[in-house]
Order: sequence, then C-alpha cells, then structure tokens
Amino acid sequence: MHGGVYAKITPKTQPNPYLEVDERDILTPSGTKLTKINPAFMTRQANELAFEKYGIIAHITSLKPIRPQNQPDAWESWALKQFEQGSHEISTIETINNIQYLRLMRPLITEQGCLKCHDKQGYKKGDIRGGISVGVPLAQHLAISKNNLKTLTMMYGFIWFAGITGTILFMLILNKQISKRLKAEKELIHREKLEGVVEMARAVCHELNQPLQMILGNSEIILMEGTDKETLLKRVKLIQEQVNRMGKLSRKLIKIASYETKEMPQGKVIDIDKSSGLE
Repeated sequence: MHGGVYAKITPKTQPNPYLEVDERDILTPSGTKLTKINPAFMTRQANELAFEKYGIIAHITSLKPIRPQNQPDAWESWALKQFEQGSHEISTIETINNIQYLRLMRPLITEQGCLKCHDKQGYKKGDIRGGISVGVPLAQHLAISKNNLKTLTMMYGFIWFAGITGTILFMLILNKQISKRLKAEKELIHREKLEGVVEMARAVCHELNQPLQMILGNSEIILMEGTDKETLLKRVKLIQEQVNRMGKLSRKLIKIASYETKEMPQGKVIDIDKSSGLE
C-alpha cells in the first residue's frame, strides 16, 4: 500500500542491491542513513522472524527472479507451473532435511504498484509473477494429533467398556427375571395340576361315596340271619345296580378330555359328566 518504507541502515537491514528506484538511500537532516525497504524485502524479514521463532519456512520465489536467492526449489517450480495452468493453491506434505513439513504455496498476482520494479521483466497487470511458499513443521502438530487420538481412543474405549458392561448387566438382570418368571410359571402349572388332582379326587370320592354306602349297607343286611330269599334277591339287585354305576363312572373317568368344574359343598370338583362328554 505504501510502496515501501524507509528504515535505519543496520547490520541486518542493508540497502537492497536489487531495488533500482530513485532515492533508495537517503540521509536525514541529523545525518542518519536510511534505506528504502520494498514489500518483498520486508516480507523476507518477516519470514526470517517466523523461522527463528516457529521454525516456519517461508520463501518468495519466481520462475524469473530478480534476486538470485529467490530461485525456486524443485517443489516450488512445480507449483509455479501449476499456477500457470490455472491452479490457485498448492499444498502437499514434503520431507525437508528429514523433517516433515506441510508445504503451501499461493500465487503472487502482478498489480499496478508491482510494475515499478517488474515492468522491465515484461510483466503486465494480472500476470502471475511468482508465489509465496510456506512450510510448517508437522512434528508438533502430529504430536498434538497423536495425543488427541490417544484421548479419543481412551474416551471411546471407556464408552465401549461401559456399553459392554451395561449390556452384560442388563442381560444378567433380564436372565434372572426370565428365570424367576419360568420358575413362577412352573410352580403355577404344578399348583394347577395339584389342584386338578385334588378336584378329581373330590369328584371321585363324591361319586363313589353313595354307591359304596349302598353296597356296604345291603351287604350288612344280606349277612343278617333270618333274611328271606326275596329280601336277599332285592338287596343283591341293589348291590348290582351300584356296581354298574361304579363301572359307568370308571368309563367316564377314562374318557375325560376336557376340564369342567362345578361347585360342591366340599369345594370345587371336576364335573366328570361334562369333562368326559357322557352326560
């Protein structure tokens, strides 16, 4: 923007022999010697500070440099040729002196103020007259990345472990609940079977009680002395009827195919007639 600034001549700031402009070096009224620093010179000084402080390599270069030290290296020559083919930015990872660098280069476009020094080289406004390359050492960044990766690995490992542990605990709890439920269902089935047996026993006892009493009573009468023949025949016939009744009950028990119950004074019993289908 300023087209250059004047600075005091020091061992580090010497007149630029490649800057061919009027009043490059001047003397102040007090006798201090000043030299004009153009944008390229100041950029080089900024690059040197960046290298000393951060190890960053920066370089102004061109395929047609005025200053010999601005000659491009092989990578920069390749990048400059890519700019001529339309690229606007080049970046790759390269090894310099056994150190990995991220190298970035962008073109320098010729502006009107640039023609004061570069007009004689045949440049016109808008031409690519060179580029600025920067190389950032990756060691520190890779160390940070490695540390971040380690942190992420530990974090995801913890999440994975917590997930697996939670899943195992959930499965154990679920398995315990299933076992308890299966046990309860088994106990319920057993209890239902037991209740069925009890109900069956009640029903059989109820159905057999009356015939047995009839048989027992008539048998006692038959055994009594002095019983006439007609009474004996009558009692034997009654016993026969009750035996037939018990036989019919046995056939019903064999053919039971469903579970029907009825309420009796002694409790719930199986309805043998409905359960066997032989009402």
